[in-house]
Amino acid sequence: MHIKRYRFSEVFNFRDMGGLYAGNGKAVKWNLLFRSDKLNGVLKEEWKVIKKAGAKTIIDMRSEEEVKMFPDNCPKDFNYIHFPLVEDNLSFNNISSPSMQAFAESVAEGYKNIVLSHGENLAEVINIIADSVKDGGVLFHCTSGKDRTGVVASVLYYMLGVSEEDIIADYEVSYTYNKNRADKFMDDFPQYRKYRSVVLSEAETMCELIKLYKDKDIENYLISKGMKKQSLEDLEEKLLEDC
Repeated sequence: MHIKRYRFSEVFNFRDMGGLYAGNGKAVKWNLLFRSDKLNGVLKEEWKVIKKAGAKTIIDMRSEEEVKMFPDNCPKDFNYIHFPLVEDNLSFNNISSPSMQAFAESVAEGYKNIVLSHGENLAEVINIIADSVKDGGVLFHCTSGKDRTGVVASVLYYMLGVSEEDIIADYEVSYTYNKNRADKFMDDFPQYRKYRSVVLSEAETMCELIKLYKDKDIENYLISKGMKKQSLEDLEEKLLEDC
């Protein structure tokens, strides 16, 4: 049985990245690559579901500040790796910061900034995923599972050969899954309603990011930032299968 999206009690954007066509008769395997929002609300029984799904390594891409506020508290039988994709706290708790204000101005520009200003970190996250997936499923996440996680997911899909349409559709659904929580937050804290654009996951935003991937030749760009050529070969070998 293959489950695309897992609906847990306090985790809303947990998804298996498998099942997408990658061209040349290949598809992304199920039960090896997962994306999610923060995991601090996962119940004991739900951790068992995550383990049964195949996840063995958890890569937490949030800032030190976010981790201290909402630690994952994952069981010891998971390999937990904390590797901030960016150093800044990119959550609504830090909405007044320059980084979050930049996202409020343009989510697309916020994503481009991750790629262009934190390319070394993005390259290293890919290396970590490629190395970790050799031992089993890898789950990577940030706070909402949309922005930092969305950038990493889109890069992986793009380099694996997944179509632009599927990359965009995968991104768009984050808002659907996060909507109830976002609506409640806006109701509880109406002063933040003017920042509602930050919680959206619009197609045009991902279109702009994919255009950057093309313009920068993202694979070679990331190699120049430290991604190993072997990492991409390992990802293709481990994550793709014949249709």
